[in-house]
Amino acid sequence: MALIRINLIPAEELEDKYWWFPDVLIFAVTLTLTTFCVEFYLDITRDEIARLDEEREELVQNIQNLQRDLERYNNLQEKIEELKSTKDSLIQITKSKLKRYEQVIILEHIQNLKPEGVWLTKIIFGDPETDPNSPNPNPSSQGEIITLMGKALNNIVLAEFMTMIKSTQNQEVEKSNLRSQIYFSTINLQTANQEEESVGEDETVLNLMTFTIIISSSTREDIGGDKEAVSRRIFKKKIEHF
Repeated sequence: MALIRINLIPAEELEDKYWWFPDVLIFAVTLTLTTFCVEFYLDITRDEIARLDEEREELVQNIQNLQRDLERYNNLQEKIEELKSTKDSLIQITKSKLKRYEQVIILEHIQNLKPEGVWLTKIIFGDPETDPNSPNPNPSSQGEIITLMGKALNNIVLAEFMTMIKSTQNQEVEKSNLRSQIYFSTINLQTANQEEESVGEDETVLNLMTFTIIISSSTREDIGGDKEAVSRRIFKKKIEHF
């Protein structure tokens, strides 16, 4: 029995052995175009990433520069206050001899007014360090605020010292004498404690008064007007305060 062989290959394929070449060519062209497009997109993406990196670095640099400017700005207020303080000091020094020698005259006043039996352990110029319940004795004063710390043999000599300080309010003013133009407008006894203390080589035990006094100075230039009338007003006001 003879077998019948049937060839199902299209006739054009049998006639043309390279019938597959157009399909391969189309596939190759498509693959090439796809690869080119992908590479082109990747190049654009890489360029965009590089540009963003540059912008990021630029922003970081700008932030660092702004931080340095901010630090300089934060220190600006402190420098302004320092310059103001220096300016005020220069104005006080150059304005008049009275302001120039005010602290020296104050120290001289205190030394001359201090009676026997009173000695000072510390003198502080400037705002006193007090608790919130102890107000500034003279917040509106343009003069010096002085804190005196020391000891006294008893409360009598301490009271005498405070009275002598207040007596400067009534001293006679002479234009040629700078010392007479500075007086103590306020006196405030902050603390006064009695303590036993051994003194001398024989260690004699004494009951001493340990005190802290805050005083403020003023000048006759600060108050102006009739000297005697102003002195009376100050003396009356401070007596009520004292």
